[in-house]
Amino acid sequence: MDLGNFASTEDAVADYKTRFIWQVMADAACAATTPGSRELTLWSTYKDLMASNTIPVVSSNLKLVDAGAEKPVGVPYLVVPVNGLKVALFALMGGDEYAAARPPEGVEFKFEDPFQVAAEMVPVLRKQADVVVLMSEMQTGDTDRLIQTVPGIDVALYGNRAPWVEDAVKNGTTIVQQTGIRGQYKGELVLIVDPDGKILDFGARNAAMDKAFPESDEVAKAVAATDEKVKQIQAESREKRQGEFENKISGERFLGPENCKRCHEEQYKTWSLTPHAHAFATLEKDKKHDDPNCVKCHVTGGEDPDGYAANRTTPDLRNVGCEVCHGKGTEHDRTTPLAITEAMCRNCHQGEFEKGFNFAAALPLVSH
Repeated sequence: MDLGNFASTEDAVADYKTRFIWQVMADAACAATTPGSRELTLWSTYKDLMASNTIPVVSSNLKLVDAGAEKPVGVPYLVVPVNGLKVALFALMGGDEYAAARPPEGVEFKFEDPFQVAAEMVPVLRKQADVVVLMSEMQTGDTDRLIQTVPGIDVALYGNRAPWVEDAVKNGTTIVQQTGIRGQYKGELVLIVDPDGKILDFGARNAAMDKAFPESDEVAKAVAATDEKVKQIQAESREKRQGEFENKISGERFLGPENCKRCHEEQYKTWSLTPHAHAFATLEKDKKHDDPNCVKCHVTGGEDPDGYAANRTTPDLRNVGCEVCHGKGTEHDRTTPLAITEAMCRNCHQGEFEKGFNFAAALPLVSH
């Protein structure tokens, strides 16, 4: 089983590496996995992998909120047959781990208190299974407290940066297994269980992968091929970023009023007193700042691929700035006077938004 946070967070190659790791786990017959903060952050990829149904995903206190409806992330628990016994698996994420996730914009999860969920779920699982196993994606101390608080958990597998412990130990009546992090160790837990489901004895082998287990030639070749592909993707990404940077530096683009102010301070002061300088605020007041039909005439470059995109990414292009009339700052020719025509103003002051607009009367109000 995997206790989460296997997903890559590296720029450019996160999707590729995460899909490769998932496939290796699937080929190794991984019985179940649970998401960590990394998987929630890389949700688009993880959602695709879940849809493949190659590895069961268990998450007991996390739900996806979609169009107001709550949907389970995977399944809340899983009962699997093992050597004639029924083993119930449930998985809990801790608050710290959930807070560390950075899901994509527009993706919302509902986090439920793991202690409350465990208190309600364990009695149900005890009726369905011989052995109840917790897959913990909580801080070590929180997992310790939970198994002491909620009776009925036979085995607790510790994830979320839990330190490596060579042997499994008992915490009260619960067997605790800690196999370390970063896939450096392989943990094996053996239970001796009587026909009634009572655990008579247990033993563990938590050993370093590079010392205790032979390397698979097939997997080694796949890893080498993946590493080469990763290098290629990273090189292409660096080249693309460099090209975008050079284009941004040398290409035509909007600069925003603050840049114009450097050379045209008096004109900037005059502009700042006009309605144009506060055009975006009127949209916010009327809650129209997300309506593209309205935004395009209240910002700079609203219909230009290089213009205003969103409050967070291009806040300097809010309002009807200098470049709406004067053109992109990188094209600005200081020696050529600009003639403001009525046609320029009518791009926005027309139709239902004309509101008595009179070019001859309005021009002196914005002249500078």
